[in-house]
Amino acid sequence: MRGELLPFFQKQTDGLCECTFASLLLDNYTYRYKISRASDDTMLLLGHDADGIRFLSLMGAFPDEEMLRTILASAEVRPCAYIKNLSERHVTEGAGVLSALGLSPRLDRDNCDYLYRREDLARLRGKALHKKKNHVNGFHAAHTAEVRAIDDTTASDALEILHRWRDVRLERGENDGDFLVCSIAVQFRAQLELSGIIVYADGKPAGFSLGELVAGGTMFVTHFEKGIDGVHGIYQAVNNEQAKSLPDSVAFINREQDLGDEGLRQAKMTYRPCAFVNKYRAELH
Repeated sequence: MRGELLPFFQKQTDGLCECTFASLLLDNYTYRYKISRASDDTMLLLGHDADGIRFLSLMGAFPDEEMLRTILASAEVRPCAYIKNLSERHVTEGAGVLSALGLSPRLDRDNCDYLYRREDLARLRGKALHKKKNHVNGFHAAHTAEVRAIDDTTASDALEILHRWRDVRLERGENDGDFLVCSIAVQFRAQLELSGIIVYADGKPAGFSLGELVAGGTMFVTHFEKGIDGVHGIYQAVNNEQAKSLPDSVAFINREQDLGDEGLRQAKMTYRPCAFVNKYRAELH
C-alpha cells in the first residue's frame, strides 16, 4: 500500500509523529494495525494497545456526523474502546460532531509529542541549554568527530551501533527495546523516506539519528537515536548534529512522546520544548 499511503500522509500538516507511512509500518509490530479508507481524505486505523484493548484512529479530514456514526456502528469498529490520537485540528473542527455523539475528548498528555525549535537544538544558546552545550563541547574536546549521512556506504555503521546498543541492554538484563523496528528502519530507509546522520568518534561509529520530514518539510520527526555507552556526550552530540544538518526550511524538531515514562519525560523536558503536538483521546464505552 506504499504507493497509496505515502501521498496521503505527505498531505497531512498536523505533525503527529504517528501520522506517516514509516511510523505506520514500524508501529504495526506493536499495535497490529488494520487500515481502511473511509473517503478520499480520511483513513481509519484500528489497533490493539499494550493491554490488548482495541482502539480507532482517524487520520486526515475529520468525518461528518453521518460518516462517523456509520464508522462507529461498523462491525470492525464496535469492539474499539476508544478513539486515539485525535489532533488539535480534529477536536476543534469536529467539536460539534463529537458533542452530538456524546464524545468528550481529553488531552492525552503521555502521548503528546515534544516540539523544539531546530535553531535552539542546533545552537544550544542560553542558560537553559548550557549543560547540553557543555556535553557537546566535551565530546568534541575528547574526540576527533566526523558527521556523515546515513546512506548505502554508512548504513552498516548505524547497524553496528544498534547492535552494540542492544548488547549493553541485554547484559543489563533488559529487553532489546526497539531493536527490531530500528533495524528495519535503517535497512529500508529509502523505501520509508527516512534520513539521518552518523557521528563518528576518532573514526569509529559512535551514534546516529534517523527520522523524516513531515508537515510540508517544516518539521523533522526524530524516530530513532542511538549511541555507544562509554562515549561521553554522544547523545547530546548526535542531537546537536542532527539539528545542524537539517535545512533552514525545517522550523521544528518533533522528538515524539514520553508514553508516561517519568525518566523519559524529565530527559525530554531538559531540552526545553517550545510546544507540544497535542493529542486527544475519546472513550467509546
